[in-house]
Amino acid sequence: MKEYYTYAYLREDGTPYYIGKGKGKRIDFPYNRRSKIPPKERRLFLKKNLTEEEAINHEIYMITVFGRKDLGTGILRNLTNGGDGISGSLRTNETKEKIRCALKGKKLTENRKQKISEARKGRFKGSENPSYGRKLTEEDKKKIIQKHYRYYIFMSPNGELVEEYTTVREFCRKYNLEKKSLSMVISGKFKQHKGWKFISSVKEK
Repeated sequence: MKEYYTYAYLREDGTPYYIGKGKGKRIDFPYNRRSKIPPKERRLFLKKNLTEEEAINHEIYMITVFGRKDLGTGILRNLTNGGDGISGSLRTNETKEKIRCALKGKKLTENRKQKISEARKGRFKGSENPSYGRKLTEEDKKKIIQKHYRYYIFMSPNGELVEEYTTVREFCRKYNLEKKSLSMVISGKFKQHKGWKFISSVKEK
């Protein structure tokens, strides 16, 4: 049954400090005896209507994206990589494999990388193209994609987290935003642009 969800506890500045999964009223209870939960307006549902396995995978992914303070990899207070506390159920080999993949970080398949490469052919000019004036090699294309593409996470005006593997330019085109203003939000000079708030971004690993 799709009764699970993932959630985040937010600091006053809007950044998450804890990622969890659960069902029912789990979001309204401390994650351990020594912790306090934030006010209701800073308890955020990330994804709803999930199976337990989907919730586990998303929890692991979000913890991987934001990183853990105790490991020096990010901003979360989580003390595990997620996926623990599975209602006493046994994990199948398939579930274990999905968790292992999620712990390594979300990666593009070779097929997806090839589609991105083909879509970007001929679109780079001047300073954006390190091989301007000659035919791009596969290595050139890979370097360009790695330079411009990132996993961006924004909070939309209606409070939902939006995850995109894209460029700032393409994100703005998709959501009708201004590139310069959104770039100022990403750099921290603006708090928001048209209600959009920047959460995090990571390069493909």
